[in-house]
Amino acid sequence: MAARTATAAQGATRNTDSKQMAGKIDPAIPAELRDVVITRTFDAPRALVWQAWTEPGRIAAWWGPHGFGAAHPSVDLRVGGKMNFDMRAPDGTVMPVMATIREIKAPERLVLSMASSFRDQPSEVLNEITLAEAKGKTTLTLHITLVSATAAWLEGLKGMKQGWGESFDKMADLVGRMKLGVGANAAHEAFAANLKDKPMERKVTHANFKIERTFDSPPQTVFAAFSDQKAKGKWFVGPADWIQGEKRMDFRVGGREVDVGGPKGGPMSKFDCHYYDIVPNERIVYAYEMYLDDNRISVSVATIEFKPVGAGTRLVLTEQGAFLDGFDKPALREEGTRELLEALARFLKQSAAA
Repeated sequence: MAARTATAAQGATRNTDSKQMAGKIDPAIPAELRDVVITRTFDAPRALVWQAWTEPGRIAAWWGPHGFGAAHPSVDLRVGGKMNFDMRAPDGTVMPVMATIREIKAPERLVLSMASSFRDQPSEVLNEITLAEAKGKTTLTLHITLVSATAAWLEGLKGMKQGWGESFDKMADLVGRMKLGVGANAAHEAFAANLKDKPMERKVTHANFKIERTFDSPPQTVFAAFSDQKAKGKWFVGPADWIQGEKRMDFRVGGREVDVGGPKGGPMSKFDCHYYDIVPNERIVYAYEMYLDDNRISVSVATIEFKPVGAGTRLVLTEQGAFLDGFDKPALREEGTRELLEALARFLKQSAAA
């Protein structure tokens, strides 16, 4: 019930009587639920978090607590414009949610007046969203001011922080994938430019990198996130706008994994991996090729080591690669790998909390 009551207060929903209710708050609702501030820091630039708030396709990916989603997201991004946050519950019920934009200062500030009804009881809140960027990360501050509500909203308001927290977990996944797309799409653009504007430049760039990351989960749990196809499919994914193609995994020595995806209209990116050494909960050694359509753009050998650190795991990933014909750059590959490990961290955290 906590998630369901949280949704009632997370958004404010469309209601024709909201003007009549403005300023009326039932005395049963305590002061601490009338003025709430929630903050969350995302490992992504402000421009991407702003897009997550203001583009319908992005809203669809994060709106609502776990199990809930956006039913009919739409945005008229102007002062006085409407934003549709209709929310679909796990049982299929759609709760209408409509916001009116009161203030816009892209990409820093968005103020929404959200009118709502829950079990035929109206309410209205003012949501002030502020985004501040520092060192590539963005701190979102959500200031929620209750304008009007009946006593029927009391339980929902108590679950408000939980509802927003779960939504922001989903937003973190989204902006992580959007950030991953910045580098991946750069490789696609280089590919298109090489084929379109000039003859193929044949060259090889050799590079290696090492990434160390500590997780709170034990080695067997982190190892399972790589070895179990269903678990890996939760975090080893392409950018948010990509279309998924062929995807299969045979995790064993001598086995092969293939993952194809790319932006609408292509080119399609292909991860083609062969496993050479597996020590459960300790080590994975594999070689993989990356393709853009039928063009091989890199060949790499990688080792992942899982080392216990207290109750957690220190993961050490070492990769040596040959990057071909300028389609991809070692720095972009390393950055993309780091972003995938950030996605893994989010997955492990959410799994532990479930």
